Amino acid sequence: MEASLLIAQSLFKQNKYQETIDTCKKLLAEDNNSIEPIKLIAKSFFAINEIDDAHFYLNKALKIKPDDYEVIKDLGNIFHATKDISTAKKYYEKAIAINNNYAPALTNLGSIELNMGNKEEALSLLVKATECDTKLGPAWSNLGNVYIALDKEEEAEISLRKAIELNPKLFKSHFQLATILIKQKKLQEAEHSLSQSIELEPDFSNAHLSLGKVLRDLGRLKEAETSCLKAIELKSNLFNSHYLLAQILLEQQLPEKLPKAEVSIRKVIELQPDFSNGHLILGVILNNLGKSKEAEISTRRAIEINPDLAKAYFNLGNILIDLGKLQEAETSLRKAISFNPSADTYFAYANCLFEMKQFESSIENLYKARELVDDKSLLKLLIKVSKVLIESYQRPLTKLNKIYKRSKLFDKRIDRIIINRDVEDTLISHLYTIKTNQLDNTKDSRYGNGECSDFNLFDDTSHIISKLSNDIEDICKNELGLNQIFYCDSFFNIFISGSGQPPHFHIKMQDKNFNLSSKKYSLVYYLDIGDQDCEAPGILRLHEPDEDILPKKGMIIIIGAERFHSVIYRGNKKRVMVGVNFYGF
Repeated sequence: MEASLLIAQSLFKQNKYQETIDTCKKLLAEDNNSIEPIKLIAKSFFAINEIDDAHFYLNKALKIKPDDYEVIKDLGNIFHATKDISTAKKYYEKAIAINNNYAPALTNLGSIELNMGNKEEALSLLVKATECDTKLGPAWSNLGNVYIALDKEEEAEISLRKAIELNPKLFKSHFQLATILIKQKKLQEAEHSLSQSIELEPDFSNAHLSLGKVLRDLGRLKEAETSCLKAIELKSNLFNSHYLLAQILLEQQLPEKLPKAEVSIRKVIELQPDFSNGHLILGVILNNLGKSKEAEISTRRAIEINPDLAKAYFNLGNILIDLGKLQEAETSLRKAISFNPSADTYFAYANCLFEMKQFESSIENLYKARELVDDKSLLKLLIKVSKVLIESYQRPLTKLNKIYKRSKLFDKRIDRIIINRDVEDTLISHLYTIKTNQLDNTKDSRYGNGECSDFNLFDDTSHIISKLSNDIEDICKNELGLNQIFYCDSFFNIFISGSGQPPHFHIKMQDKNFNLSSKKYSLVYYLDIGDQDCEAPGILRLHEPDEDILPKKGMIIIIGAERFHSVIYRGNKKRVMVGVNFYGF
């Protein structure tokens, strides 16, 4: 009989619960009052959620041995599982009264006390549980939860890491550890912990949601979107999942994502109709979709719900400018400044004054905005560019006509310029020394196993990059008839087979101000065309009107920044190009 009991215990440890039950029932056929097989049967039924059968066998065990604290604790587990917390608590207390060092009962009672808000009582019980049994993983896990509730992050991290060391399959411990690591800004470690939690429990929706948040903060928006969608698949009415998904879709700045973002944020509003930020973001999405009147209604609703929502007045002001309601826009932006006198609000207000042809006042507010930005801020560049644009409007009409006459030579909607510049070998070799990121880890729509730089390539002070920057400036001025250009993005891509980018353009939200979009251009310069003897040789496809251009080494192509373009590359060699976005006057 002893050998058969050992077999049953081994089967239970292997999670083979039905086999455990069958083995133990054979043992009971020999001795109907043998308590260990009865306890194993009860535990097995509990493990497969057959609560009534588990309850039956535990009561049978208790009749045989009324002071068996393990059985009493397991009865507590039965009531705990059926949400009868008060009865569960009584059984745990009874087990502890028989053996005050019984760690499993101390652990479970500590968990109840924590859920009831009795943090100090829970702490006392769980500390004792870990002292009584230093190898009980759930005790350390629950102790970590208490420390989290008490805002003792260091102690919580130690406890949770101990729990995971003892039992790596505690998926909730991995999840709780991730929450601490997120607070500590250790996002890479948090991502690993959340991935572990999901691997152990694939249907744990909160882990997918938290992973989506971490991936968003890491700038990996495509992966973040996937995690949010999984969280929603598991729990379709989870408010936070829909809200996060809407933000991620919006932040990708891709036109094809906007309808999906609208669906997500409308679900948020359906779940919480008085959530002001939901209406605010819906307004942003609708405005991006060109539905300015609907955007105005949504944004005003956000203000109605929360009159102190500074961002809503800022957004409303910009929407009203689009609608031509300039006096109302001015009032709204003044309100935004009263709440938040930031560079962004002053810049938007200056744009409103520009549209009202109050050029001197517009420049004054640009100066106010400039005082509030750091030296490397994109906004500082926009302020400088906008000031140049305003000053051009203040010139005598004869000078302005000359400028317009020259700019009409290039229709940014349909034209493109193709020229050539010799490629220096030292330029390519220098680019390979610059730190890069994986294409799949970018916030934009580039994809594949290739690499790319940040958007400040021309900040590199090396001779070869300075020469490239100066040459491109001269080329753009000569070809487009410009007097001044201002770089806003400069970068390089190294495409490997499978890399590419779907249709996209380079107009951003801020380019609507001062009509900057009409002065913005995009340029691509091919340094190494890679392998063109393949199905997808890296053709630059321009859209509306459609045109396919097969790159050549040294080719420079200039288009209006609002023109959609795309590329797919499947060659066997690396393909290297430099990209530039700039404003020209």
